[in-house]
Amino acid sequence: MKISTYQLAILKTIISDFYKKAINDDLIGFHFNHIKDFDKHITKIEYFWIHVLTTTVSPTLIDHLLTQHKPMPIKMGQLNRWVLLFRETIDFHLENEDAERRDLKKNLEHSLSLLVEHFQKSFFR
Repeated sequence: MKISTYQLAILKTIISDFYKKAINDDLIGFHFNHIKDFDKHITKIEYFWIHVLTTTVSPTLIDHLLTQHKPMPIKMGQLNRWVLLFRETIDFHLENEDAERRDLKKNLEHSLSLLVEHFQKSFFR
């Protein structure tokens, strides 16, 4: 998928708004306390999602993501909460029916499903 400037701006807003909710969430917020430079972290997350949306999700990318999160004591309910908050944020920003928003939503949802599946297999066997 090629990301337009319009879609990139929406994606960055989704990521920013999601993390504003996530860091203040009672169930998952504490997982973000160790991040010293949150702006730098957000930039990495933006790059990650741009990469996921513009290329094939490779085993190397998945392994890197899992390695970064493995030391965290993530529980299934916390992963589910993360996914719920992310999907709510996607839905809020992509409820408009223009074609670029529909395409971005479809691709985000597909990529998110793949990533969650890998997380579940790695963390909760």
